[in-house]
Amino acid sequence: MERERPTSVTVIAIFHLVIGFIGLGCNTCTLLQLASGGNAMAGMFSPPGQQQQQQEMQEQMQQMLQNQAPFFNWYSGIFGVAIPWFLTFALLAAGVGLLQMKPWALKLSIGYGITSILHKLVNGVYTIIYLVPIYSQFFKTVALQQPAPTPAAQAAQIQVMSMMETVIKVSAIMTPFVMMVYPAVMLFILGRQEVRDAFGEREPQPPLSQPPL
Repeated sequence: MERERPTSVTVIAIFHLVIGFIGLGCNTCTLLQLASGGNAMAGMFSPPGQQQQQQEMQEQMQQMLQNQAPFFNWYSGIFGVAIPWFLTFALLAAGVGLLQMKPWALKLSIGYGITSILHKLVNGVYTIIYLVPIYSQFFKTVALQQPAPTPAAQAAQIQVMSMMETVIKVSAIMTPFVMMVYPAVMLFILGRQEVRDAFGEREPQPPLSQPPL
């Protein structure tokens, strides 16, 4: 007998597939970035005269991260590449399974949600403790290294670097926690009893005992 699929399961399945395909693109860009030593995107959208300068800044930041952030290469490989690819494939597989009302897809979705939240939590903590101070140091160093023709131009340059530092720091801190929203909402929806019942996950009730004669 074919199970009737609740509307909430259909919505979650579609979100699984959409976010999964977006993840494929993002993860591919991350691989290209790491394969090029962090320079694949440097200066891509900048005027030709500034591309070399931005590439040098990217190389300098990458070097600071590797030298100062503990286990940065391991962190980048595991938390930046391996786990995101695993979560992406799990999301796509679970999306297809949910559309077919497969019980394993419910379990896989719940496993994805828990793993995804833990992954993003570790990313956020690592970023706040180790990466944000390095970003601050980098932008202060770059602001002092850039030549300026006048003191006013130097002050304006420092202000621009300060704004860039603030944007990157806020983005780096907020992104992991914002990305927890979907797995948290998904766990809440798929954890409801009516959804579990639709997948046949209701725990069997013990038989009623017969009253003594």
